[in-house]
Amino acid sequence: MEGFKASMIPANARPAFFETRAPIKLPDALRGEKYAFVGLPLAEFLPGGGVTDENIGMGRLCPVPNDLPADSFVSGIVILTNRAEALASWLAGTEVVSMCCDLRKRNLIMETDIDTEYLMARLNDVQREEGAAFEEGKENMAGLHFISVQKDEDDDPAGFWLLRNLPAGI
Repeated sequence: MEGFKASMIPANARPAFFETRAPIKLPDALRGEKYAFVGLPLAEFLPGGGVTDENIGMGRLCPVPNDLPADSFVSGIVILTNRAEALASWLAGTEVVSMCCDLRKRNLIMETDIDTEYLMARLNDVQREEGAAFEEGKENMAGLHFISVQKDEDDDPAGFWLLRNLPAGI
C-alpha cells in the first residue's frame, strides 16, 4: 500500500477489533435525573445569536465551521438534575470531548480526556431512536453538537458545551 510504513506501528499494537474500552459508570452524585435529545438553530451559535460565552454558565463554545448552512439545527443533549451546579463544575474540570450514543449497546456515553468514557444512561427503544437521530444530526453538522446542564426545563444552563467531533486521523 502506497505510503504505508510498518515502522510507524508500535510493536505491541493490537488490531482495532480487539479494542474493548468500556464506559465507567458515572458517580451517583453526578448523575442526571432526566436526559433529553434536543436541537437548537445553528444561528444561535453564530455572531449575533443568543448563545454566547456570557450566558452559558460554566463550559465553553468551540469554533463553528463557516461552511454549515445557517438555517440548520445543531443536535444536543440536555441533562436535567437538581445537582446542576455540581455536575457542571465537575464537567468544567474534565476535558469533555463528545457525547455519543452506542446504539448497539443502547448506551448514552460521554467521552472525556484522551481515553475515558462515562456511561450517562441506558437507552430504551424510544430513546434509541432519538439517539439515532442525534448521531445523524451530528454527522450532518460536521460533528457539531452540544451538552446543556440545567436544573429544570425553564432554568438557564448551569453549564453548556458546544463540541465538535473531528474525523479520525486528525
